Amino acid sequence: MGGCCCKASQVANDGKGVQLQQLRTPNDKANPSSGSLVGPLAKPSIGTTDGSAAVQFTPSAVKVAVVVRPMLDFELQKAAGNSVAVVPPNKVSLPARPIPTGGVNDGAYDFKFDRVYHAAGTGASQTLYQEMVRPVIDRFCQGFNGTVLAYGQTGSGKTYTMGTAASVKDICKGGSCAVIPQACSQLLQHVVTARDRYDVQVKVSFVEIYNEALQDLQALTSTMNSHKVLTHVTQQSGSPTPSRSASQDSLAAASDAGSGGITIRETAKGEIVLEGVIETAVSSMQELAQLLEHGNAVRATAAHRMNQASSRSHAVLSITLEQRARPAAQQQLPAELRYLRSKLHLVDLAGSERAKETGTTGQRFAEGVSINKGLLELGNVINALTESTARKHIPYRNSKLTRLLQDSLGGNSETLFIACISPADTNRDHTISTCRCGQQYTELTCSIMPA
Repeated sequence: MGGCCCKASQVANDGKGVQLQQLRTPNDKANPSSGSLVGPLAKPSIGTTDGSAAVQFTPSAVKVAVVVRPMLDFELQKAAGNSVAVVPPNKVSLPARPIPTGGVNDGAYDFKFDRVYHAAGTGASQTLYQEMVRPVIDRFCQGFNGTVLAYGQTGSGKTYTMGTAASVKDICKGGSCAVIPQACSQLLQHVVTARDRYDVQVKVSFVEIYNEALQDLQALTSTMNSHKVLTHVTQQSGSPTPSRSASQDSLAAASDAGSGGITIRETAKGEIVLEGVIETAVSSMQELAQLLEHGNAVRATAAHRMNQASSRSHAVLSITLEQRARPAAQQQLPAELRYLRSKLHLVDLAGSERAKETGTTGQRFAEGVSINKGLLELGNVINALTESTARKHIPYRNSKLTRLLQDSLGGNSETLFIACISPADTNRDHTISTCRCGQQYTELTCSIMPA
């Protein structure tokens, strides 16, 4: 069902870190065996066969997990120090940094979230998925909308955490422990089980927001295949390397113009939909993996000083799940469970960046400006949602990113925000900014209802 209220919880704020939001009810508690949050919010309001659970709006707090990546070689070569301490299960601490004589010490910072992970190996990725992502996918399979999005500075590990760039081989042979491959595997396992009672259809779209323009990565792939474009990537001294040639970008523009482009529209029920986007029916892990790999191959990326494969666009993989009860099962199910339709957004945001750090110029500089503008508008929307409920206007329409994610931020969605941060002291300001943004998310709650 459509948009619904999203409000802020009451929090204690010391000007730096803020305490974990108080919106969670006293009955919500941590499961000592898994560490995952359980309680009333973890119970689906649909999914039973006896019809005892009422279908109604259910308050659900936006969950926030932080992933701290390891130090990178170039950071170690520059003698960067580690400025982030992970305090399990849910705290991040940044000690006060030494300031030269005459400078001002900015003090220590302590932040508290739902969970914090140090991404030192695949074990952390598995734990992140089991504790934080799996509950979102469970709800999605039960008929609720879901969103998982990764946020952070450039080079902080967002694409690695989400698995947007995972290959077909890694996905199909279980070589990737990232969010998207595991989510797709869990979904397809559900499809197998659900087919005893439901006719199930899974449809997938894959888009990017590049320089504030929506581009269909599936249409882009088809266009390039039909033109048999051969990409030659060359690195000139001191200049970043784009993953798409100029001829490919012109083909993308022609494809978008020829198809009339993608339009973001809000239905009468308040649901945000993309008109003109390709939705592909998939039934196997191989098909999903190929769609992801082909789309990622034409996604805008480039190299700069801080990241050799920097995403120059926000990527959104959307999965629609339709479950229609078979005739033999309809009599055993309450009316509200005979048709379920839900949508899952898996979002890999481009990273915030500073030109003086990345060394970008020309087109790459313009891309960075566009990326930062979209992320700024995202912050403005979060600020508006966490202000007094007397505020009426939420600026969703100020950017394609916030408009597309309107349901995820302030509407009908079970949402997980993954903040990816660097431990290097050279990135301290970025890390603090990302943590502050994550804590603003902890102040949000959405009222969700089966779609």
